[in-house]
Amino acid sequence: MEEITEAALLRAGAGPLQMTIDLRDTAGKELAMKEWRGIPREDIPWYPTIDPEKCIGCKACLECCKNDVFEFDEATGKTRVKNPYNCVVECRTCARLCPTGAITFPDEESFTAYIKEKLAAGRKEPHEG
Repeated sequence: MEEITEAALLRAGAGPLQMTIDLRDTAGKELAMKEWRGIPREDIPWYPTIDPEKCIGCKACLECCKNDVFEFDEATGKTRVKNPYNCVVECRTCARLCPTGAITFPDEESFTAYIKEKLAAGRKEPHEG
């Protein structure tokens, strides 16, 4: 698993000074990215979805993700998404490690088009009149 470092974030597409990290927990458990490439994190539909029919409760996703995205539901014996916006944009490590393919992410082509649209909208200057 790749450690979340500035270099890893740069490889994921975030530029220097384009990300704002909020350290909400002194233990480092809950890192929440407030912005990604100048887009508010809550406006970015990038987070995992777990198919409960495929999830076998192995907890591989819980063990690999250190961003408090998941929680284990003892009643069902399965993992569920707890904090979707804690997911690092474009990270798919949990899906790659899931032995049953229960974890999916948004379609890459649609996601890329959405991000390009948001970035273009952010660059437009308001008309002065």
